[in-house]
Order: sequence, then structure tokens, then C-alpha cells
Amino acid sequence: YTLSLHDALPIMTPMVDLAFLLLTFFVMTTTLRQNYTLILQQPLSDEAGNHRDVKAEHVLNVVLGREGKVFWYMGMPGSEAMQTDFSGSGIRKILLQKNQEIKDLYVFIKASDQSRYQSMINMLDEVAITGIANYSLVDLEVEDQKLIE
Repeated sequence: YTLSLHDALPIMTPMVDLAFLLLTFFVMTTTLRQNYTLILQQPLSDEAGNHRDVKAEHVLNVVLGREGKVFWYMGMPGSEAMQTDFSGSGIRKILLQKNQEIKDLYVFIKASDQSRYQSMINMLDEVAITGIANYSLVDLEVEDQKLIE
């Protein structure tokens, strides 16, 4: 009996079957990660590009500092600021309280270079959870920069 080249090769059919079974198993049992997006709405303006005026007493300024610190004040920059955090009795409580007190509340979110991106996302989540309709991401003023130093 002589061995030919055809007799020396392994039979590949069971290995291919196993590979397709494993591939099918992992495709069927895993779920692909869904993308979560955050929708930011731009403020409405007229044809000339002018935005509507906002009264200072209707504005809640939120300044995001380092290590999850949150500073807030009502009105114009330079007003007396308070410090809070993202806990349950922190900024969410303030947002709920101010939203009930002030009819057209505007929240200006100001992130510093020292704040983390996660803090800004947490703040946007808090605004969405509390149901505040008018909010905006705003640049820091000089007075705001003094708060976080």
C-alpha cells in the first residue's frame, strides 16, 4: 500500500463546521453596543441673527470646577456664588428649586479648563432630568475664573 499526497492531508470539513458554529454562536449571543447621543438645541434667532434678551434675574449660572466641584450663582457674573456638587442634595436640588421659583429659568453652564468632560455631561444630564427647557453652554467670564482658583 502506497501513501499518496491526498491521503496525508487532514480532513478539513469538521474544523470548518466547528468554526462556523462558533462564529454563529458568538454573533447570536452578543449584543452590539448602541450609540447614545445627546441632542443640543441651538437658540432661536431672528433673520438678523439677534437672539432674544434674557433678564439677569432669570439666569442661573453654573461654573464647573476641578474635582467635581460646582459653583452656582443667580444673575450677572460677580454675584455671590455658592459651592455644591453632583450629589442628590446638590445641584439637582438647586435646579428643581429654582425651576419652581422662576418661570422662565435659563441655566448657563460654564466649563473651565480644569473641569472634566464627565462633569459637563453630568451637568447636562441634571438639566435634562430636572426638565429645564432653557440652557446653554457659555464661555467663562473673568469673575467665573476667579471662583475656581
